[in-house]
Amino acid sequence: MRALRLPLLVAVLLLGCAPPPAPPQAEALPGAVRLRSDLPLLSVRVVDADGLQLARRDPGADVFDLLVPHGADAGSILRVSVLRRDGAHALTLEASPAHAGLTASLDAPVGQGARDLHDGDALALQAVGSGGTAAIVLRAEEPGGATVDLCGERATIDLRGRGEAQTLTLPLRGDGPCSLVIAQGEHWIRAALSIERMTPDRAREALELVAVRLPTDGLGRSDPARASGRITLPAGWWRALLDRADLGFRSRDSLQPWGSVAVDLENRADRPINLALQWRVLDGAGDPAQAFRARMRATTGDTGVVSGLLRVPA
Repeated sequence: MRALRLPLLVAVLLLGCAPPPAPPQAEALPGAVRLRSDLPLLSVRVVDADGLQLARRDPGADVFDLLVPHGADAGSILRVSVLRRDGAHALTLEASPAHAGLTASLDAPVGQGARDLHDGDALALQAVGSGGTAAIVLRAEEPGGATVDLCGERATIDLRGRGEAQTLTLPLRGDGPCSLVIAQGEHWIRAALSIERMTPDRAREALELVAVRLPTDGLGRSDPARASGRITLPAGWWRALLDRADLGFRSRDSLQPWGSVAVDLENRADRPINLALQWRVLDGAGDPAQAFRARMRATTGDTGVVSGLLRVPA
């Protein structure tokens, strides 16, 4: 049993100050490169070691997660140029080997974290309540239809091939042993699952909200430059002075978070617990503060609530 500190970003819409956004991240996948970014990806270009262009993508909308197929041989050096509104970023990585027909990963219940699947695997899953959702990411070397059977829930999906990832979501039902079977042509992945469930009442008894602190940085460390327990914005005259003098070290991008909230949770159970953590900013009248409504993430109706799925280890 141990306490877990989980930072939750608080997205704001006004003139809040925030640290610079993190650089984009690149992951080599079979036949493709996956880019993840805190800022929209305006343009992505992939070239080989000799400068020959292998692929280019110019997303037409706000895209933060992009898969770029390139067709390079395994082991080739890839140079990736990423353009965001904060400038150009250069990344270098090695092309991943091709798929051996079909690969898959399982995130069940969703939010627990994806695990790569191999034929013959045996996996233990923990869930709260009688429901839940599973996300299965599939990649195939060749295009074609695939069938997925998760504990009796059956679905089909048309895989486009060339290693492009596609996600299928299915309800996670049952309690105890069951199986996951994925098939595409001659390729199979079969895994034995064991689902262990905890009642919501037992989960609430086992979890304790130890503390909530703000503002913090993205790692949950207190921000000494800001008043504790308060959401503060600089005065208008001070911002105007910084603008004229071209001073200040915090980001002024309205799409960047004003700061973070650190939530300390303690799990007294003998197994991990998955939960949804919700956050919103209220004004003096107790209504959702429109200025702090999340723009980069979906909210629940007009409540201004932003939710995140978390897994608290035992």
